[in-house]
Amino acid sequence: LVLALVYLVIKNIANHLYELQEAATKIAMGYTDITLPAFAKDDLGVVARSIRRIDQSNQQIPRVGNEIGKENYDVQINPKGTHDVLGNALLNMKNALELHSHKDKQQIWIQTGENLINNLLIGRRELQDFSLEILKTLVDYLGAEIGTFYLNGRDKSLELISSTGITAISQLPKRI
Repeated sequence: LVLALVYLVIKNIANHLYELQEAATKIAMGYTDITLPAFAKDDLGVVARSIRRIDQSNQQIPRVGNEIGKENYDVQINPKGTHDVLGNALLNMKNALELHSHKDKQQIWIQTGENLINNLLIGRRELQDFSLEILKTLVDYLGAEIGTFYLNGRDKSLELISSTGITAISQLPKRI
């Protein structure tokens, strides 16, 4: 009877160790959402709960990666401390990509504006009409309400050439 009881206890422990080993192997291979049976509150139960926490932590990595891939830089990344190499690497990657994305968008915005002006430069017209067209394009592109276009004169003063969105044009200085 004692031998049968010892055999059952050893077999139970061996089965639990096998389940833990299988779960650890799956996690090492990149699987997530690992299912483990209920364990007692003994040492094997402590190991099982640790494996579950590792699995839960690993489930956050692809979620964060997918959000960053969608250029959602508002995704929260909370490294567990300076020792969390992966968490800190993800945070650094997110911050670098966000900065790079911001610079790219800014550069595209500048180039788009330059292209708008360059297209206006083709087939020059009279200065007053041409300057008003450029000014209106700039005001629209910048989302401004008003704009003035002054040209550098020979005497190093600025002469008003055109304006847009200004109701009291007579109050604008003709020369600065």
